[in-house]
Amino acid sequence: MHISSSGCATHGLQVRLSLHRRPMTFAAAAEAGIQTFRQDTAREKELLNSLCEKLSALPGLVLTGAHEAPHILNIAIPGVPTQNTINILQDAGICVSAGSACAKGHRSHVLTAMGIPGETIDSAFRVSLCRDSTQEEIDTLVEVIRRDILPRI
Repeated sequence: MHISSSGCATHGLQVRLSLHRRPMTFAAAAEAGIQTFRQDTAREKELLNSLCEKLSALPGLVLTGAHEAPHILNIAIPGVPTQNTINILQDAGICVSAGSACAKGHRSHVLTAMGIPGETIDSAFRVSLCRDSTQEEIDTLVEVIRRDILPRI
């Protein structure tokens, strides 16, 4: 008699089969995870493209970067400080982050190196999408920016 890794007493043959099947089970789980990741990434990219298209139609708004990551978009509204934008969006139930991922409480050196003007950097905020993001949320974000933030320029 052997003790399995789960602590249950079983016959030796069952333990060997169980241990033998673990790599196959892990491989199946990894493959399912890869498929889910691919589907999530494709969906996030569609949402990001929709967001970029809708935001590009708004005057006074700047989209920075190459938009290569399917789930992150850096947006700036020159003339409106980042914290004001964050507060307005939070009041509408929308969570965003200040600046860029590489800035911790100060002006982003990456946005600076990209040649983005200081006024634009000081108004930048980051939108992150995830597998649970919806087109309705994208539409709400665009509407709140259009209605509540752009008039402050």
